[in-house]
Amino acid sequence: MSRKTTRMTRLMKAQTARADIARRAVMEAAAAEQKCARDAEDIIKALDVDNPLHGTMVDLMAGALTRNTMEAARLAREGEAAKEEHSRLSKSADIAADRLADAQRAADRAAERRRIEAMFETGRR
Repeated sequence: MSRKTTRMTRLMKAQTARADIARRAVMEAAAAEQKCARDAEDIIKALDVDNPLHGTMVDLMAGALTRNTMEAARLAREGEAAKEEHSRLSKSADIAADRLADAQRAADRAAERRRIEAMFETGRR
């Protein structure tokens, strides 16, 4: 393998690894969003229950629900940013793989050309 294709292979592997990391970030953001939604449902269910202490806890639960809503919005923004980053890195890894394949084909053609030229030169002597 030539130095150029070796470098391109390393670059492609690095781009693929970065895309994998970004994909994991997308999955973690989605899991955090789902947890936040479950927490909001739990708070709403707790508010629906008739309980003697219910009146004193309404303000606390409303505050928790507000914080949960803000957290869910933040997680949604982070999830979208992670998706965009993953998309960008995936495209970059695909481009690197295509360039590597082109470089390998060019190196193979050059090696074949050298072999053919060597055969003709040995035949002329």
